[in-house]
Amino acid sequence: MKIYYNLVTGCIIFAVINSIMLLASLFLHAPVDGGETWRLSVTSLIAALPTLALTFFLARLMKTSSKKSALNQGLLWLIVQLILFVLVALKQENLANLLAAPGFYVVLAVVFIGPLLHFRSVSGKESDQSLSERQDQESRDL
Repeated sequence: MKIYYNLVTGCIIFAVINSIMLLASLFLHAPVDGGETWRLSVTSLIAALPTLALTFFLARLMKTSSKKSALNQGLLWLIVQLILFVLVALKQENLANLLAAPGFYVVLAVVFIGPLLHFRSVSGKESDQSLSERQDQESRDL
C-alpha cells in the first residue's frame, strides 16, 4: 500500500513541477541560439527549490522515519519523475532537448534528496533529544 501512495505522490510531484515550469516559461524569452534546451534547463532550475520544499514536506507528511524508507521514497519518486518526463518528451519529440538540459538533472536530484533531508532533520532532532536526556541523567546522578 505504501508503494501505491508513493506512486501517486510521485505523480503529484510531477504535476507540480510541470506547473512551476510552465509558469516560469511564460516569463522567459529563449535566446535564438539556445532555444528549447536553454528554456527547459532554466525553467527546471527555477522549479528546483520549490520541488525541494515540496518533497521535504511530503516526506514529512508521509512520516518518513527511517533512512531506508527515505531512500525508497526518494528512489521511487525519482523513477516516477524520470519515466513521466521521458514519456512526455517522447510524445513531443523533444527527448534530446530534455536529456541535454542540465537543469533537468538538478530537478531529479532534488526529488531524490528531499526525503533524505527530511530524515536527516528528524534523526538530528532525535539525537539532540537523546543527548539532552543523557545530560539530564548525568546531572541527576551527580
